[in-house]
Amino acid sequence: MKKLIYLLIMLSILYSCKKKAGKINYSLTYTTSGGKMHKQADATKSKGLYTQFGDYITSVTPSKYIANFWSLRFYDNKQIISEGHILGLIDGDLPKDDPQHIADFSGNSTKDIIPIIYGTTGSDGLFSDKEIQFIYLGFTANYFYQEATLPVQYNGVSLSQFNHQYCNNVYKSDSVKPGNILTVDNFPLMYYLFDVDNHGFPMDYIFGNTDSTRVMYLNAGQSIPELDPTAATHPFIGPISNFVWSNHYSAFTLISPDNGETLNINCTLGFNITDLIQIYSGADNIPYTSDDMIVYAPNFWERINVTVNIN
Repeated sequence: MKKLIYLLIMLSILYSCKKKAGKINYSLTYTTSGGKMHKQADATKSKGLYTQFGDYITSVTPSKYIANFWSLRFYDNKQIISEGHILGLIDGDLPKDDPQHIADFSGNSTKDIIPIIYGTTGSDGLFSDKEIQFIYLGFTANYFYQEATLPVQYNGVSLSQFNHQYCNNVYKSDSVKPGNILTVDNFPLMYYLFDVDNHGFPMDYIFGNTDSTRVMYLNAGQSIPELDPTAATHPFIGPISNFVWSNHYSAFTLISPDNGETLNINCTLGFNITDLIQIYSGADNIPYTSDDMIVYAPNFWERINVTVNIN
């Protein structure tokens, strides 16, 4: 009996001395603040203008700016079927109405995230590999939505641009522009900036492993320049056709925590929306008339910046 009691005591001591597994807490922050943004993301330093929409009238800053992301993931440089790793902060398999899809930039919001991990994991739910360098961040945007106050002269003006169909959605000027308040998603504001008829809208945004920012148009089976020898070997989930490729992200290395250690990882996605929306006088070159054009500023994707902080 004494031996049994002794054994139980020893097992209890050993169990109590066992260290807890490591833990990682993840969070996502959305902001319109410049903060640590790449210098090219500062829209106030230089103002590019279009020439095809008539004379420039003015720019406005949205009071509300929200995105709906289908997915947002970190990637290393390997396919998931070839020992690759993916850290999914927003997963495309979530229900469409899941609030994790919503990114409130103007609200400068932070959300705690339980990520979806793709790749080999241990019993603690962490990646099995001790160190992983995440070279890319990629997100797919279902839409961007903004609310902005236009010049008062647009009160009562029906803008032809908003009496149109974009992406199977029919828009009416009276609905998206009550008075001089613009309440609309991104499609009417982006349609005339891209070769939509031949390529569609760029819905995917990839950050990292490039020295510039640009829009990439790929045909079926075409390789991604400077990335992979064939499109079939890129590390991203799903087919990639048209996408924005940005250098406003620096790769980070995830080092799995030791037993009993806790890491806090925050990903901040910044979108500088200052003067994001530009207004032009249209074909007749007369301001505040029905053919005026309202569009996103040139190279608006350069306003997006990604930073990762680990502590």
